[in-house]
Amino acid sequence: MCSKFQHLPLLQTIVAVLSVVVATAEAASLPAPDAGYAYNGPASGGGGGSGGGGSGGSDGFSGPAQYNFQYDVDDQPSGNFFGHQEQRDGDRTEGSYYVRLPDTRLMRVEYYVDDTGYHPTVTFEGEAQFPDGLAPGAGPGGVPDQSYSQPAPGTAPGQSYSQPGSGTGPAPAPAPSQLYTAPGK
Repeated sequence: MCSKFQHLPLLQTIVAVLSVVVATAEAASLPAPDAGYAYNGPASGGGGGSGGGGSGGSDGFSGPAQYNFQYDVDDQPSGNFFGHQEQRDGDRTEGSYYVRLPDTRLMRVEYYVDDTGYHPTVTFEGEAQFPDGLAPGAGPGGVPDQSYSQPAPGTAPGQSYSQPGSGTGPAPAPAPSQLYTAPGK
């Protein structure tokens, strides 16, 4: 016998796909804002105290982005050694970062960002060395071995099944009650 609801999952899928198509078409037809997608900061005049929202200007825009930062981490107990520095002036960003790799080399990335994208130059300093003179995969401290070998016969986990109530394993759970009691009564 054929149920009138048997095609419901297919119908739901079709409706979902059509909804996504319609939403995408509607979003694509919307014009971009006149001012582009720039964030202008909070509006002035209502932030409590003098000066409004703290933007410093009447329109919330204080000029081109300009910043400079640097940090370095050298934690001997954990072996962490890395850092980053960057400066930006308007549309031009320059910087570098470095990290000590597990094989003792220092990876350094120097980069700049302009209107055509991100431009990194990656260099490595030093020769790869492994603790205790071990080659990769040779034991502790090395890269895990990438080979596979067949397990020894008889080491696979056994599979067994015992009939409930046969005396092995936990006792079967009691049958659920068919009586419903309303909460709070």
